[in-house]
Amino acid sequence: REICDLLVPSDPTARRWYSSVSSYAAMIFDPTPWRALQEAEACLRDARLAGDRHVEHWVLVGEHDLHWWELGDAAAEDRLRVHLQGAVRPSSPLLQAVSACGLARIACDTGDPAALAEGARMMRLIAEDPRSSSHGTGHAYEHWARIELREGRSAVELATRARAALARAPLPGLAASATLVRALVAVGRAEDAVRVAVLDVPGAKGNLTRPGAP
Repeated sequence: REICDLLVPSDPTARRWYSSVSSYAAMIFDPTPWRALQEAEACLRDARLAGDRHVEHWVLVGEHDLHWWELGDAAAEDRLRVHLQGAVRPSSPLLQAVSACGLARIACDTGDPAALAEGARMMRLIAEDPRSSSHGTGHAYEHWARIELREGRSAVELATRARAALARAPLPGLAASATLVRALVAVGRAEDAVRVAVLDVPGAKGNLTRPGAP
């Protein structure tokens, strides 16, 4: 932030770099979703003023409209698809991966068969790409596992890989743990599901052991 503030006299939109990182940190490490959206809005404003399409695409694809979709804004799907299509460029494989994960998440929500099949294909390509980071690989495995669950297939192995890859990122790691719990329950391994929940989910131990808990 201090570096961005020093740049402001020569570039009034320099704070977009801080806002982008702050939004990501607020969503992944705090997590505080509403503050993340506010930071994303600030970043978008400055990126557009600066004509910085790279930062604008990153925020739109990875942080902005997808979060609104997750919070129940139905109109966000159409906005997100436009941004995703515009952001996919062969020169930016990481942005392509983020875009593909966003589309896979929407496919899991809508249940569109063609979108689910394409999502599974893309998640496999990303997960098995040796150039992918552990974070990108984890997200790919987690979304691939979601698709398998949506299709009624076992997803334990995929979700286990996702959980391991995302162990150091609190919010994505929690999502991967939740997906693993669902996958274990789906194949009748309830006791293993409880163990994962107790280890990974804050407050799960008290809720699962209280009198009358299922």
